[in-house]
Amino acid sequence: MRTILLLFLFTISAWSQTGNLTGKVTFGTDELAYGSSIIIKGTQKYAIVNDFGRYDFKGLKYGEYILETSSMEGQTRTTKITINKPNTELNISLDRNGPKDLQEVVIKKSSIRKEIMEKGFAVNVIETQEAAKRNLQTNDLLDRSGGVRIRQNGGLGSAVTYNINGMSGNAIRIFIDGIPIQTYGASFSLNSIPPALIERIEVYKGVVPANLADDSLGGAINVILKKGSKNMIAASVSYGSFNTIQSNFSTTYRDKSGFTVKANGFQNYSDNDYEVWGRFVYNIAPNGRYEYIRAKRFESMYRSYGGRLEAGFTDVKWADNFSISYNGSEDYNQIQHGQYMTKPYKGRFSESARKCF
Repeated sequence: MRTILLLFLFTISAWSQTGNLTGKVTFGTDELAYGSSIIIKGTQKYAIVNDFGRYDFKGLKYGEYILETSSMEGQTRTTKITINKPNTELNISLDRNGPKDLQEVVIKKSSIRKEIMEKGFAVNVIETQEAAKRNLQTNDLLDRSGGVRIRQNGGLGSAVTYNINGMSGNAIRIFIDGIPIQTYGASFSLNSIPPALIERIEVYKGVVPANLADDSLGGAINVILKKGSKNMIAASVSYGSFNTIQSNFSTTYRDKSGFTVKANGFQNYSDNDYEVWGRFVYNIAPNGRYEYIRAKRFESMYRSYGGRLEAGFTDVKWADNFSISYNGSEDYNQIQHGQYMTKPYKGRFSESARKCF
């Protein structure tokens, strides 16, 4: 009976050989190093210094331990401690990191053109900064893009056919800011929009993004108009052959509240009295013979104008862009002859207008 009692007392004594470790962690002598972490090396025990700068370990067996204290604001410190009593207090002081000079900051940003081309579509992005300074039509820019061919029957305002990688007609769709161009009416066409009002042109060959899905099996042309939200005004006028006059303007006003008003417009005019010659350009002599000649076209004038007024809010907390816009356009095109030039017309023309919100 005595032997059993001694063994029981010995077991209780061995189980009680544990202690608690607490303390404070500071930078220097008084600044609390809350958020620091303390790891007991060789074990899986760790503690996070609380908002009062204190840490706490419980139930550590008697013996020697190595504490590793680290902080994002200070230098890591290693401390030895011996636990040989029920409660042990250990305060740890860390040295702050010294000031470091920033040697280099690298900021990488891909251009919109590169971001579009990296999306996996077969696409050309045409930028218009340089073209806006010269007397060029939008169709001239498209015709210079790889895989794109533009066939125009005559001068300014004449019928145009777009060909992308051999596909043409209804297989090619044209969009303005992602909206099918048909929405704007027949008087609003790529022929009439000057490059100065265009931010960029995206030419998709074959597969197109889902937001442009409009039975465009052969490809799509998406014209992105200039937006901007800074106070500005810009205008240009150009004069070319055959009494061709093209002008455009763009202006934006934005106040501190984010209220924004934008307006832009264009005007095109051409006599289209260029010289023509060829198989179907001839006079019929009294004896019935054909006299092939070079002659100036007549009754072939083209005129178009249009504009867009937009009012709303930009770059505000509740919306990036909220606006109501009004679009209006009109064109007038004289028709000199039908499919062949053998029978000239007099007084025939086509006219179209479109106004919409």
